[in-house]
Amino acid sequence: MTQVVQIKNLSKSFGSTRLLKNLDWEIQSGDVIGLLGKNGSGKSTLLSCLLGLHPTDNATEESSQNDSEISLFDEPNRDLSPIVREKLGYVPQTCSEVPWMTVRQTLDFRAQCYPTWNKERESKLCSHWQLNLDARVGDLSVGQAQKLMLILALCYSPDLLILDEPAASLDPSARRELMTEIIELASDNNKAVVFSTHITSDLERIANKVAILNEGKIQCFMPLDDLKETITKLVVELPCTNSEEELVTESKKLLNLPNCIKQYRQGNEITCIIEKHSAINIDAVLPEGANVQDVALSLEDIFVELTR
Repeated sequence: MTQVVQIKNLSKSFGSTRLLKNLDWEIQSGDVIGLLGKNGSGKSTLLSCLLGLHPTDNATEESSQNDSEISLFDEPNRDLSPIVREKLGYVPQTCSEVPWMTVRQTLDFRAQCYPTWNKERESKLCSHWQLNLDARVGDLSVGQAQKLMLILALCYSPDLLILDEPAASLDPSARRELMTEIIELASDNNKAVVFSTHITSDLERIANKVAILNEGKIQCFMPLDDLKETITKLVVELPCTNSEEELVTESKKLLNLPNCIKQYRQGNEITCIIEKHSAINIDAVLPEGANVQDVALSLEDIFVELTR
C-alpha cells in the first residue's frame, strides 16, 4: 500500500481557541475512512488543512517540534504539482460552483479538465438523482447542489476523495446511491476515501477504518472490525458503604484498571471504557462484593463514550 497523506504536528487555532493540537495522521491507498467527531470538534478544519485550503499554526512555544508538515502523494500540500492536483477530489459542505452557470455547463466545463472523466457515470448519477441539467447552479436546492458537487468529484475517479458530510442533505435513496458509488471507487486499492459523517450506519456500510477526532487529536484510528472487538464497556456496581463518612470518601474514587481509556462515576456505579478487555484481570482490582456487567457497544455507542 502507498502512503497518500502524511500529517505531522498539525495545529490550527481560531483566535484564542486551539482547535487542532499537534495532530499526527497517515492515510494509505485502499483506506476508506469514516471520520467521526462532535460538532465543532474540527473535522471540516482538519480536512481543509489537509488539502492546503487553510493555513496551519506554527509550532507552539511549549512544543519543541517543528512546524506542521502535511504531504499528499509525497508532495507538500501547499506546493502540489498539477499531476497530484488531478488526483484529488473534494466535496465541501457548501456549494462553491459558479452560480450563474447551468448544471450542464458546469459538468461540461469540469469534464474538459480531466481525461479520465466518466460520461456514463455522469449520466447515470444525473438521472438517478433527478438533477435538472438546465437549472442554474445558484437556483438549486441545498440537496440538489450537494448532488452536483458529488457528481463533479466522482466522475473522474480521484485517487484521494475527501467528503465533508456528504450525505447531510441527501434523501435516503440518494444516500444509498452515494454509498454504492464510493464502494465502486474504493474497490480499486489504489484509491483512498475520507468522509466525515454523523451517520454511523453509512460508515459501517462502506468504511474499513474509523478515525475519531476528539480534543484536537485523532484519539482513535483503527480498522472498523478491530474497533468493535477492542473497545468494551464495563459497568461496575460497588457495594454500598456502611456510613455517611465512608460514602463521601468512596464517592470520589475511581478504579485503577489497566487499558482503561476513560471512566466516570455516578453514585456507587462506575462506568469504564476498556481497551483489550480480554487481557485484564478484573477481579484483581475490584473491591469485594462488586458486581460487574460487560456491555457490548455499537459503533455509535463507542463514539459517544469516547467523546463524552
